[in-house]
Amino acid sequence: MIWEGMPELARRYMRRIEQDVAPRARDDRLLSAWIEAARACWCTHVERNPWGARQRNRAALEHLEALGDSFIVSFLRLLAATDEWMLGAFARAEELFPPVFTSPGAPHFVSSSVLRFRTMMLVERRKITEALEQAGSLLQLASTRDDFFFTVTARLLLSECRLLQGDLAGAEEEVRAAGAPARMPPFFRSVRLSLLAEIRLRQGRAAKAVELAREALALERSTAGFFVLRQEVVPVLLVEALHASGEVDAAREALREARAELLARADRIADPAYRRSFLENVTARARTMNLARAWLGA
Repeated sequence: MIWEGMPELARRYMRRIEQDVAPRARDDRLLSAWIEAARACWCTHVERNPWGARQRNRAALEHLEALGDSFIVSFLRLLAATDEWMLGAFARAEELFPPVFTSPGAPHFVSSSVLRFRTMMLVERRKITEALEQAGSLLQLASTRDDFFFTVTARLLLSECRLLQGDLAGAEEEVRAAGAPARMPPFFRSVRLSLLAEIRLRQGRAAKAVELAREALALERSTAGFFVLRQEVVPVLLVEALHASGEVDAAREALREARAELLARADRIADPAYRRSFLENVTARARTMNLARAWLGA
C-alpha cells in the first residue's frame, strides 16, 4: 500500500496492528518481531524517520535472534543497514551488511537487493565508476528474469551516475530506457521526474526544470512513499530551479520550507552524532542546509 502510494489505507492497517494485534503479542517473540518490523517500515517510508526505524528494527532483531532465526535476521540486518545509510552513517551501514546475502545460492530478490543497496551507497558516496559497474550488473541480472522493478532501479541509478559525470545525453537516455512511467510505483516516478528536472536545469531550461520539479514534489507529498535517497533531492532541486528562472522570492520561500522540514526530522534523532550525519553526510540534505546558510542566514 505504501509502495503503491496509498498511505491512508496503510495507516488504517497500522492502526489495526496497534489496536488489535500488539496487545496480544505479550511474550510471543515472533509476533512481536513482525510488529516492530511493521512499525519500522512505517517510520522509514511514511514518516521519513530513519532514527525511529533504527530503534524498531533493532527491537525486531533482538526478538528474532533470541528465537535462533537466521535468514529473517539477515534480511532485517539489511534493513538495519539501510537505516544507518539513511542516517548518513555509511561506515556503520557497511559493517551491518549481512554476509549471508552474498552467497552464490541466494534467491534472485536477495541478490538484486544486495546490488541495489550497494549501488545506491556508491552513488551517494560519489564512487561513480564502481557504481556504474554495480548498476550494470543489476541491470544484467534483472534482464535475465524480465524483472521490471530492478530494471527500472538499475536504469535510474545509471542515469544518476551519468548525470554526476556531466553526461546529460546519457543520463536522459537511461531515464527513457527505464520505461513508461505509468507502470512505475509513485516513488520511481518522482525519481524519474527529478532526474529530468536536473537535466533540464543543467541545460539552461530553468522554466521546464521548475515544472518537472514541482510535479515531482507534488507526487512526493501526495503519495508519501520514501524509499531512496534520490527523493531527498526534490525540494532543493525545486529551490535551485526557481532561483535560476528568476523567481527569487519563491525560491527563498521553498528553501525555508525545505530547511524547516529537514530540521523537524533531525530533531527526532536523539544522538547528536547521528543528527549531524543525517544533516551533513547525505548530499541532498547538505545541499539544502548549505543553501539555507548562504541565502537565508543562520
